[in-house]
Amino acid sequence: MKIRSVKKIADVEIFHINDLSQKINELNIRMMILAFPAEGVQAVVDCCVANGVKAFLNFVPASLKVPEGVKIQTSDVTLELQSLVYYT
Repeated sequence: MKIRSVKKIADVEIFHINDLSQKINELNIRMMILAFPAEGVQAVVDCCVANGVKAFLNFVPASLKVPEGVKIQTSDVTLELQSLVYYT
């Protein structure tokens, strides 16, 4: 079944979360950027890991659990902004 994008923003296609598994496999995605509200993020990460994603750049303010062999690099945007404010 071909997946259709839900909408397009500045030439970037947006897909429904229900199509995540298929898109990961179709595009052979192995690294993801997490940048959305914390609610439900663990379920998204679990789905990604189950479909072969091995690394995450995490901007979500949540503690995540992943199996051994999967890497999460978390960046706290509020701390980064506070650091920049110091110099202004």
